[in-house]
Amino acid sequence: MTLSRAGDQWTAGLLAVALVGLGLLWLSQAFDRGRITTPTVRRPAPLAAALTGSEAAGPACHAAMAIGMAVMFVLLL
Repeated sequence: MTLSRAGDQWTAGLLAVALVGLGLLWLSQAFDRGRITTPTVRRPAPLAAALTGSEAAGPACHAAMAIGMAVMFVLLL
């Protein structure tokens, strides 16, 4: 698949750059949330471990989707 006009290529390039930036932002948030070992509220150990893992899963999923979309836009160039 090729793009026919220069405007389409600029749009794909700008979207790729924006999505890489958002992906890196969400990836850093996922690493920060995954690094937390003690919850702010005292809870029993199994619940605290489950919450810590799930807090990092949301931003990690967003980061994977944004970087995947950025790759798609780069391939359009």
